[in-house]
Amino acid sequence: MIPALWAAVGVLLLAVVFLGLVLAGALRQLEELRRRAEGWPQDGVERIDEGLPVGAHAPAFQGTRLDGVGFSSADLAGREHLVILAHPGCRSCEELIDDIAARGAPLPAIVVSDAPAEQHGLVWRSLNGRASVVLEREGRVASAFRTEISPHAFVVDRTGRIAAQGVATTVEDLERLVAEPLEGGEA
Repeated sequence: MIPALWAAVGVLLLAVVFLGLVLAGALRQLEELRRRAEGWPQDGVERIDEGLPVGAHAPAFQGTRLDGVGFSSADLAGREHLVILAHPGCRSCEELIDDIAARGAPLPAIVVSDAPAEQHGLVWRSLNGRASVVLEREGRVASAFRTEISPHAFVVDRTGRIAAQGVATTVEDLERLVAEPLEGGEA
């Protein structure tokens, strides 16, 4: 009887040690998340060093919309607009597209994707004029805008220059980016 009791105590002790190690690992992960969250901007829009800088000329590009009609960025010359680089399967991109589909974008928006047309789900196809999805190949538009991040949004002003840019995952983030030049008095 005594050996069975010691065996049970031993198993219980091993379980406590194991759970302690799991808890310590989880606490380390939480501390890392807290450190990352402290660096996250309060307005929710992450400013990043990647991408064309504010003041640079937005590159011209062409592509094909999801409905098969050709698109040229020249069609938006003289109009303030958004260029959003995103792709299906990216969770943050999908959330942004869902939000635009539900509420619309604060400016005419061109969502550029390098994924094949068949990878774009129903929401991407049903933006109903709230944004145009433009397909392009080989990441040329992302390269021209100097980014590999998505969703990466660029506000292009009436003169064709980048007025603001950053990672945006909601319509509110897009609204903050659009308001940025106005608050700075540069628009």
